[in-house]
Amino acid sequence: MFKYAIIANDYQESAKLVSKIAKTLQNYGLAEDIVNPEYVFVIGGDGTLLRAVNEFQDIIDEVYFIVIKSGSLGFYANYDEKTYFRAIDAIINDTARIRQMPLLEIKYNNNIIRYALNEAKVVDHVKTIRTDIKLLEQNGRYCNQAVKTGRMRRQLMRTLRRIWQHYDN
Repeated sequence: MFKYAIIANDYQESAKLVSKIAKTLQNYGLAEDIVNPEYVFVIGGDGTLLRAVNEFQDIIDEVYFIVIKSGSLGFYANYDEKTYFRAIDAIINDTARIRQMPLLEIKYNNNIIRYALNEAKVVDHVKTIRTDIKLLEQNGRYCNQAVKTGRMRRQLMRTLRRIWQHYDN
Protein backbone atom coordinates (compact mmCIF):
# COMPACT_ATOMS: atom_id res chain seq x y z
CA MET A 1 0.00 0.00 0.00
CA PHE A 2 1.08 3.58 -0.50
CA LYS A 3 1.69 6.65 1.65
CA TYR A 4 -0.17 9.84 0.83
CA ALA A 5 -0.47 13.52 1.64
CA ILE A 6 -3.32 15.91 0.95
CA ILE A 7 -2.81 19.55 -0.03
CA ALA A 8 -5.93 21.70 -0.36
CA ASN A 9 -6.98 25.25 -1.03
CA ASP A 10 -8.89 27.25 1.59
CA TYR A 11 -12.42 26.89 0.19
CA GLN A 12 -15.13 25.39 2.40
CA GLU A 13 -16.15 22.84 -0.23
CA SER A 14 -12.52 21.71 -0.42
CA ALA A 15 -12.38 21.08 3.33
CA LYS A 16 -15.40 18.79 3.01
CA LEU A 17 -13.79 16.99 0.09
CA VAL A 18 -10.53 16.55 2.03
CA SER A 19 -12.50 14.82 4.80
CA LYS A 20 -14.19 12.46 2.33
CA ILE A 21 -10.93 11.57 0.59
CA ALA A 22 -9.00 11.10 3.86
CA LYS A 23 -11.75 8.81 5.16
CA THR A 24 -11.71 6.78 1.92
CA LEU A 25 -7.92 6.41 2.06
CA GLN A 26 -8.00 5.45 5.75
CA ASN A 27 -10.69 2.85 5.04
CA TYR A 28 -8.19 1.21 2.67
CA GLY A 29 -5.66 1.18 5.52
CA LEU A 30 -3.36 3.69 3.83
CA ALA A 31 -0.95 5.82 5.82
CA GLU A 32 -0.77 9.61 5.71
CA ASP A 33 2.80 10.87 5.40
CA ILE A 34 3.18 14.61 4.89
CA VAL A 35 6.99 14.42 4.66
CA ASN A 36 7.64 11.57 2.23
CA PRO A 37 4.41 10.57 0.44
CA GLU A 38 4.24 8.52 -2.72
CA TYR A 39 1.02 10.27 -3.81
CA VAL A 40 -0.11 13.82 -3.14
CA PHE A 41 -3.82 14.45 -3.52
CA VAL A 42 -4.21 18.07 -4.56
CA ILE A 43 -7.67 19.41 -3.73
CA GLY A 44 -8.18 22.70 -5.52
CA GLY A 45 -7.09 24.06 -8.84
CA ASP A 46 -3.96 25.00 -10.70
CA GLY A 47 -2.73 27.35 -7.97
CA THR A 48 -2.98 24.59 -5.37
CA LEU A 49 -1.05 22.26 -7.68
CA LEU A 50 1.68 24.88 -8.07
CA ARG A 51 1.87 25.15 -4.27
CA ALA A 52 2.07 21.35 -3.94
CA VAL A 53 4.87 21.12 -6.51
CA ASN A 54 6.74 23.78 -4.57
CA GLU A 55 6.14 22.06 -1.24
CA PHE A 56 7.34 18.62 -2.41
CA GLN A 57 10.10 19.67 -4.80
CA ASP A 58 12.78 18.00 -2.70
CA ILE A 59 11.21 14.64 -3.61
CA ILE A 60 9.69 15.69 -6.95
CA ASP A 61 11.07 12.63 -8.77
CA GLU A 62 9.54 10.27 -6.23
CA VAL A 63 5.99 11.58 -5.88
CA TYR A 64 2.84 11.56 -8.02
CA PHE A 65 0.25 14.34 -7.92
CA ILE A 66 -3.45 13.60 -8.28
CA VAL A 67 -5.36 16.82 -8.89
CA ILE A 68 -9.00 16.92 -7.84
CA LYS A 69 -10.79 20.10 -8.91
CA SER A 70 -12.35 22.15 -6.16
CA GLY A 71 -12.28 25.85 -6.81
CA SER A 72 -12.00 28.15 -9.77
CA LEU A 73 -9.35 27.02 -12.30
CA GLY A 74 -8.54 23.37 -12.80
CA PHE A 75 -6.83 22.87 -16.14
CA TYR A 76 -4.54 20.22 -14.62
CA ALA A 77 -7.38 18.48 -12.77
CA ASN A 78 -8.57 15.12 -14.09
CA TYR A 79 -10.98 14.43 -11.24
CA ASP A 80 -13.63 16.21 -9.20
CA GLU A 81 -15.83 15.50 -6.18
CA LYS A 82 -17.88 12.97 -8.14
CA THR A 83 -14.96 11.06 -9.70
CA TYR A 84 -12.04 11.17 -7.20
CA PHE A 85 -12.71 7.58 -6.13
CA ARG A 86 -11.67 6.46 -9.65
CA ALA A 87 -8.18 7.81 -9.03
CA ILE A 88 -7.94 6.00 -5.70
CA ASP A 89 -9.20 2.74 -7.23
CA ALA A 90 -6.74 3.03 -10.13
CA ILE A 91 -3.82 3.54 -7.73
CA ILE A 92 -4.83 0.66 -5.47
CA ASN A 93 -5.41 -1.66 -8.44
CA ASP A 94 -2.15 -0.52 -10.10
CA THR A 95 -3.98 0.63 -13.23
CA ALA A 96 -3.31 4.37 -12.90
CA ARG A 97 -2.09 6.14 -16.03
CA ILE A 98 0.82 8.44 -15.24
CA ARG A 99 1.43 11.58 -17.28
CA GLN A 100 4.87 13.05 -16.82
CA MET A 101 4.97 16.85 -17.07
CA PRO A 102 8.05 18.91 -17.83
CA LEU A 103 9.24 21.17 -15.01
CA LEU A 104 11.06 24.46 -15.06
CA GLU A 105 14.33 24.24 -13.17
CA ILE A 106 15.32 27.61 -11.75
CA LYS A 107 18.86 28.26 -10.57
CA TYR A 108 19.69 31.42 -8.65
CA ASN A 109 21.98 32.78 -5.90
CA ASN A 110 24.92 30.41 -6.11
CA ASN A 111 22.93 27.74 -7.96
CA ILE A 112 20.11 27.19 -5.48
CA ILE A 113 17.70 25.07 -7.49
CA ARG A 114 13.91 25.38 -7.35
CA TYR A 115 11.31 23.77 -9.60
CA ALA A 116 8.11 25.17 -11.02
CA LEU A 117 5.38 23.61 -13.11
CA ASN A 118 4.48 26.36 -15.54
CA GLU A 119 5.67 29.69 -14.22
CA ALA A 120 8.26 31.39 -12.10
CA LYS A 121 8.18 34.95 -10.86
CA VAL A 122 11.38 36.95 -10.56
CA VAL A 123 10.86 40.23 -8.74
CA ASP A 124 12.96 43.09 -7.51
CA HIS A 125 10.79 45.87 -6.13
CA VAL A 126 13.64 48.40 -6.26
CA LYS A 127 15.19 48.18 -9.72
CA THR A 128 14.81 46.54 -13.13
CA ILE A 129 16.19 43.03 -13.16
CA ARG A 130 18.59 41.86 -15.84
CA THR A 131 18.24 38.14 -16.31
CA ASP A 132 19.77 35.41 -18.39
CA ILE A 133 17.24 32.78 -19.34
CA LYS A 134 18.67 29.56 -20.66
CA LEU A 135 16.19 26.93 -21.73
CA LEU A 136 17.79 23.51 -21.96
CA GLU A 137 16.45 20.45 -23.69
CA GLN A 138 16.72 17.21 -21.76
CA ASN A 139 19.93 16.33 -23.57
CA GLY A 140 21.56 19.45 -22.08
CA ARG A 141 21.60 21.44 -25.32
CA TYR A 142 20.31 25.03 -25.29
CA CYS A 143 17.09 25.33 -27.28
CA ASN A 144 16.79 29.08 -26.77
CA GLN A 145 18.56 31.78 -24.85
CA ALA A 146 17.20 35.21 -24.05
CA VAL A 147 18.91 38.10 -22.34
CA LYS A 148 16.33 40.74 -21.54
CA THR A 149 15.28 43.27 -18.99
CA GLY A 150 11.83 43.09 -17.41
CA ARG A 151 9.90 42.45 -20.67
CA MET A 152 10.80 38.92 -21.67
CA ARG A 153 7.43 37.30 -21.07
CA ARG A 154 6.28 36.95 -24.70
CA GLN A 155 9.45 35.30 -25.93
CA LEU A 156 9.60 33.03 -22.91
CA MET A 157 5.96 32.00 -23.31
CA ARG A 158 6.47 31.24 -27.03
CA THR A 159 9.45 29.06 -26.15
CA LEU A 160 7.57 27.29 -23.35
CA ARG A 161 4.62 26.62 -25.68
CA ARG A 162 7.06 25.05 -28.16
CA ILE A 163 8.48 22.85 -25.42
CA TRP A 164 5.01 21.79 -24.22
CA GLN A 165 3.98 20.94 -27.80
CA HIS A 166 7.09 18.78 -28.08
CA TYR A 167 6.08 16.85 -24.93
CA ASP A 168 2.47 16.47 -26.05
CA ASN A 169 3.49 14.90 -29.39
